[in-house]
Amino acid sequence: MVAAHFTSRHAVEEYINYAIQKGVSRAQIFEQVDVHIDEASDYVSAQQLSQILQVIIELTGDQYIGMRHATQVQANTYDILGYLAVNCENLKQTMELVIQYESLAGTLGYTQILPQGENWLISWQCVLTDPQIKRHTLESVITSWTVYTQELVRLNEVALQVWFEHKAPEQSALAEYEAIFRCPVLFEQPDTGILVSQEQFTKPFPQANAALRTTLEQHAAANLATLQAQHKPLSFTEQVIRLVRSDVKAGRPTSKKVIADKLNISERTLHRHLEKEESRFIDILDDIRLEVALSLLQLNTKTTQQIAEQLGFDEVRSFYRAFKIWTGLTTGEYLKKLSASYKNYKAED
Repeated sequence: MVAAHFTSRHAVEEYINYAIQKGVSRAQIFEQVDVHIDEASDYVSAQQLSQILQVIIELTGDQYIGMRHATQVQANTYDILGYLAVNCENLKQTMELVIQYESLAGTLGYTQILPQGENWLISWQCVLTDPQIKRHTLESVITSWTVYTQELVRLNEVALQVWFEHKAPEQSALAEYEAIFRCPVLFEQPDTGILVSQEQFTKPFPQANAALRTTLEQHAAANLATLQAQHKPLSFTEQVIRLVRSDVKAGRPTSKKVIADKLNISERTLHRHLEKEESRFIDILDDIRLEVALSLLQLNTKTTQQIAEQLGFDEVRSFYRAFKIWTGLTTGEYLKKLSASYKNYKAED
């Protein structure tokens, strides 16, 4: 399940790498934030990003980190969206595809194409509310768009103007903004975005590739469908499973009361909701215990006594008894079977 507002894990890693370049270690950052980046996930929640970015700002002292780190944008910064952009016919087609698929890179904001007389404003609306984090995020997006277009798409054009909603920085920093954007930069504007002419909007990209773009768009559509499926609300049973799994994997005591407290409901209400979905707490707990037990036995880094304790059994005998009920095997028989399977696999290999 992906958070309501999120960004790509790669985008967060770029902030961290920038901080490392400034002499701040990764350990220093995570010593000060109660955040765990799930290596198995492609996304990080907006709340986690805000915590990490706040600490990086404090540790580096860089009040313009959003703009500065984004000058190092790479082809893989936007993942499949970035490669789509390179193969589009022009800026107009690029932005139309960005609007369609931009949630693949995150949902911290959304793109609009707004007419401004004979020109066009490519605008990005940020949904974040913290003023400091919002400013850095806006400047990061607009800077990365600019650098990506000029250096990676190799469209050596400059915008007519760059607009920001927030107040202007200190006078001493204005020159840096104009050096990056190579055009007038205006602050306290009604929108944040890049103002381009009609000619710039439709000028052909030098390396457009229609066939490759079609293939990439098919991949983008498939990825978007997967992401949208992850946004489906969890059932009550799924919420309980996630909480129980978290406790058992961490070796924390768990019970119907513990989970009910985490959900801010009574044990009776928890029981009633599970019953409505034809689930039982004891079955969920046993399933998770078995799942974790099998994983730990395969890893072979803990004794059965330690595994029993992690799963919440008072005695190792109780664990042995439960494991036999769950699998029809003793732990010893299971490990022998596992070893035999491994030997057969190696023999075939």
